[in-house]
Amino acid sequence: MSSYRKVFLVGMPGSGKSYQANQLSDRLNLPFIDLDEEIIKTIHMSISDYFASQGEEAFRIVERDVLKKTIDNNSEFVMATGGGTPCFYENIDLMNSSGLTVFLDTPRETLLERIKLSKSRPLMQNDPEKKLSELFESRYEIYNKSKLRTSDPQPEALTQLIKDYFKS
Repeated sequence: MSSYRKVFLVGMPGSGKSYQANQLSDRLNLPFIDLDEEIIKTIHMSISDYFASQGEEAFRIVERDVLKKTIDNNSEFVMATGGGTPCFYENIDLMNSSGLTVFLDTPRETLLERIKLSKSRPLMQNDPEKKLSELFESRYEIYNKSKLRTSDPQPEALTQLIKDYFKS
């Protein structure tokens, strides 16, 4: 598998990053890392509670630190990032220089359905449709800096896309 032993999945909240990263880690025989879970281990509380008590800016600083530490301390992995991870502190550039970034470009309708079912998304609590639209507009350009982009939600297709990338 090429020189890239670090695969980062990026995309909107509800795009399936955690599910796909978990599937990919099995299929590519690489460890699975959920960045949100790594952050929770660091802050010792839920991300929603941290947002409420410390604010988004403090969270984004912790997120950046945990991302950098995880990259530095692990030689290989498939990582599910948070929806906002690539969009702050030039994290997309850090991830691009450290491995392969893959943008899961999920249709807005699918995102909205998934988000409405979830209670643990701090940025989506009030008027999720409006908030999703705002986030989409502000983040899409950054997500598109990823090395690969896919709108196929099948784990097999994503696995093949990545394998093909490594072969080229």
